[in-house]
Amino acid sequence: MPKVRTTSMVILIMTAMIMAGCASNNTNKNETIVQTDEPKRAVEGTSIATRLVASEKVLPADFNEASFRREIVPHYEYMATKATDEAQYMKAWSYYGFKQQQPEVNVEQNDAYFIGVHESGTCPYELGEVSVRSEGTALVVMLAGQTGYCTADATPRTYVIELNKQQSKAIREVVIIESETETVVPLVS
Repeated sequence: MPKVRTTSMVILIMTAMIMAGCASNNTNKNETIVQTDEPKRAVEGTSIATRLVASEKVLPADFNEASFRREIVPHYEYMATKATDEAQYMKAWSYYGFKQQQPEVNVEQNDAYFIGVHESGTCPYELGEVSVRSEGTALVVMLAGQTGYCTADATPRTYVIELNKQQSKAIREVVIIESETETVVPLVS
């Protein structure tokens, strides 16, 4: 009889442990659900005229090695490239891995900025407000549109923004605002 009791007790304990596990927070390591209901905030700086040249779910093959990564949480990763002439524009377009046909940019009057990010596959970003900080050395880009329950699966996204050379000439870095967090990203060539 003691052997039956021991076996029954082990089964009872295991059942309780399984039930407790089912009742806990259901988080899969491959897919995390995050609720983001934070309101958009106004971007600091002078609003500027920009044109979204392209937006595609691509990133450079070496993005994880070459990107800028925040040292403190959240550990967002970004890449920002400035193309000031036709050769640089074509090189950056190829480097970022765009599949669509390369749109024309008037590189005599404008510079092209390539902004590489990770986004949720279920809540993709929209390019929000773009401005230049008062000292003129930082392009400020707001990533907007992430609302509701979103997966944290880090899918690729690259935006190409066209900006007048006069407004662009002193820009040395890009400030990306994502979920109320500002990250200063150095430009790579």
